[in-house]
Amino acid sequence: MPTNNYDSRMANLEKRIREAEMSEENRGVLWKFKRDLEVRDYSRGRIYKLLNYLKIMAENIDFNFEEATEDDIKDTVAWLNKRDVSDATKNDTRTILKMFYKWLNGGEYPDKVKWINTTRKRANSVLPKNVLTEKDVRKLMNGAKNARDKALISML
Repeated sequence: MPTNNYDSRMANLEKRIREAEMSEENRGVLWKFKRDLEVRDYSRGRIYKLLNYLKIMAENIDFNFEEATEDDIKDTVAWLNKRDVSDATKNDTRTILKMFYKWLNGGEYPDKVKWINTTRKRANSVLPKNVLTEKDVRKLMNGAKNARDKALISML
């Protein structure tokens, strides 16, 4: 996110958390998590991101965070993976979920979240068959109409 006034963004998010359809238990846990992030001197932007993602999760689950079973977590991760968002956002959300449960468990990952994969998938690599050969580059340079295009193509 760009450097912006997170005070107003945070105030808006806090209002949305207060008005969100989630259990009072989950709302209370989010407030405690926010306080602990502030105590640990997390930036306003980071706190905003963590709380916003957790708010979205809390609105879409039918259990209390503190009472979640491994099956509840698996259902939540399955839901996250099906969302129409980028792979990076899915990974961030899984990472936040795992981090949140580590906090809930006093600093250790509980067994119910240890299995969550937070490793980013590798970007689509260029396959060797899709890489231009020196011969291909020469052909392109010979077809170029001006020096600028030839210079640019020669950099390939």
